[in-house]
Amino acid sequence: LMAGGLALVGLAPSTGLLFAFLVPYCLGGLMGPALMALLSQRVAGQEQGRLQGALTGLMSLAAFAAPLLYTTVFASATRGGPAGAGAPFFVAAALMGLALGLAAWQLGRRQAASAPHPRAEATAATDATGAPGPPTH
Repeated sequence: LMAGGLALVGLAPSTGLLFAFLVPYCLGGLMGPALMALLSQRVAGQEQGRLQGALTGLMSLAAFAAPLLYTTVFASATRGGPAGAGAPFFVAAALMGLALGLAAWQLGRRQAASAPHPRAEATAATDATGAPGPPTH
């Protein structure tokens, strides 16, 4: 929602549409606390501080780097006039999309690594003599 909202804000031709396009962006902002809660469920109790510290550190780094990046993009995009004023929003949407893609890819890798391998299941279905054992279904 946030990435889509940012892209729409970059396209807004009027103030009214700008405010309308902010709605999906703001709704996407509700995702942050829920995401932190989901992530905290995936780590052990003794790792909670490390997880929260890492997330807070990444948010702080982004809060530092974002103004530098987006003002530079805005200055470059508006040199010829205000037509490129939405460029920082497009860059933000692209970065959010990239982050979502990386997160989905990493989650897929972790799920694939934790899934039992079909060959291992076939090996487990044989007894000590190598004869097939009872079905595991």
